[in-house]
Amino acid sequence: MKQAFSETEKNLVGNLYITDDRLPNPYDSLPQYGGLELEMAARTH
Repeated sequence: MKQAFSETEKNLVGNLYITDDRLPNPYDSLPQYGGLELEMAARTH
């Protein structure tokens, strides 16, 4: 996930969607790594 965040800065990505859930709806719950995700977002913006 740290690499994904660093790649967004280099490639000027506006949105990044990361999930550890599964289909049919991988975005219906919070990921286990939610704290790290918030920390990384705060560092890059």
